[in-house]
Order: sequence, then structure tokens, then C-alpha cells
Amino acid sequence: MILVALPLFHSYGMTTCMNLGVRTRTPLILIVNPRALAHILKSAHRHRPSAYPGVPAFYAAVVNCAELHKYDLGSIKFCISGAAPLPAQIQQGFEQCTGGRLVEGYGIRRVSPGTAQDDGRQSAAACAGRGGASPHVTARFLDSARNDRISRLRSK
Repeated sequence: MILVALPLFHSYGMTTCMNLGVRTRTPLILIVNPRALAHILKSAHRHRPSAYPGVPAFYAAVVNCAELHKYDLGSIKFCISGAAPLPAQIQQGFEQCTGGRLVEGYGIRRVSPGTAQDDGRQSAAACAGRGGASPHVTARFLDSARNDRISRLRSK
């Protein structure tokens, strides 16, 4: 099962939750209010999802929850964090709480929300520029003409 607290009208929620669930015939646990942490924890405890795609704020809330000891989140095996950089201390804390793997994803709305993932050693944006693209994705950063800054990501 996939615990879904992301909005399905957004490309990230649609791709990592809805489309993945449909493609793999995996049931979805839909959370209407992603800020209702108690409801998320109760749902995870009761329904035992194996995946929980989200954003760093979701994982930080779980890690910092004073009531976390009341819930068994051991069924969560894989999570992908998107929409913002994932702080290492949140990643490590969440993995310690659940025993599952939490990776940082990187994508662009117009291309795909899953263009690249981290490998646990560097940021997902760095992975995209150094060969950490998702399966079936070719990605590289392009230098702009001014000041040798990285300004665009090409993905196909």
C-alpha cells in the first residue's frame, strides 16, 4: 500500500502516488489533510503501507512527533522526498524511526517529478548532473554563457 498525503492534482503526487499505484495495482491510502499528523500516523499504523512519498516537512513532522512511540511505522520500506531539499538529519531520523529507506528526488514540473534521486551521499540535483538519473531518463546540466553558471537541466 502507498500512503498518499500529496495532492493528486500536482505532478509529484500524480506520478509518485496515483500513477505508481495504478501501474503496480497497489492500493492507496488517501489522506485528505496532509497537515493532520495524528491521522497520518494512525492510518500508517492501521493499514501498514510500504511506501510514503512526501515532502521534507512531512518527514520532519514524523521525526519530531512526541507521540511517535505509540505508532508502529515498521511497514514503511521506501519513501521519496520531493519539492524541497531534504536535510540529512531528517533523512537519518526518519529512516531510524521506520527502518525504511528515504531518498531525495529531483524533478521539474514540465519534465517529470522523478528525474533523479539521491544515492545517500549527495543531493539529488547533484546526482542529475553526475549520472544519478532515474531509470529510462537521461539528464545533464547545461552551462549558461554567462559566468559558467548551471542554468538549465536537459532531460529526455
